[in-house]
Amino acid sequence: MTTTTSFQDGITCTASNVKLLALTTATITADASSENHTITNVNSTAASTFGPGGGMRSALFAVASDNKLTIPDGEWKTLGSTFTYEAWVYANSLPHSGYNYIFGDFNSAGATSSNSLSLAMASDGLRILFDNNGSYTVLHASTTVALNQWYHVAVVRNSGNFYIFLDGTMVLENTSNTGTLNNSSQVFAIGGTGAFTTLQWDGYISNFRVNNSQALYTKDFTPPSLVSSVSVAFVANDF
Repeated sequence: MTTTTSFQDGITCTASNVKLLALTTATITADASSENHTITNVNSTAASTFGPGGGMRSALFAVASDNKLTIPDGEWKTLGSTFTYEAWVYANSLPHSGYNYIFGDFNSAGATSSNSLSLAMASDGLRILFDNNGSYTVLHASTTVALNQWYHVAVVRNSGNFYIFLDGTMVLENTSNTGTLNNSSQVFAIGGTGAFTTLQWDGYISNFRVNNSQALYTKDFTPPSLVSSVSVAFVANDF
């Protein structure tokens, strides 16, 4: 994935709106966006050549080690009414009931008021968690997810409305939480949620991108063909 890739016809991702683009190369602490964030590797998260497509890279997060990658707070994660977070994810296990965090920004105590936006996966689907005008909200996209399989996941907000896409299919639409999101001052984490030290991810994450000004997906779309652990359906140059 690049700073201009979009998988929905008719939508172009504007490079200047991309505020984080990580896990696209062998260097898992590299940010390919113009922000060039300092990404800190917590507890020796491992780089991996295992990815959703030929040549794509990832990071391996081990639940037993509390692995995660952290990015400092800043204006880049002050969220308005329109944005897109997306990545490819692969769960080796889903050890925590309900909440295995892919990303987020809770404080070390897990206080709900500390979070702006977090995404978690469990066997019964995906959940986004956020503070909306002082009201803590959890939106659950009920869908079946499997272990040992790559998925493209996208969290989109478009003019205040929330959407979750799984492999290009809209699995959640919510139009009743259009208020202002909390402007969290906490560190942001990939493979966990901020400074919180439990409920972290156990598996791989690849090509993690934040666009804080565009809704890149507004209807069902077809992401590049995902692959199993034994087949390759596309090449890195597709991105």
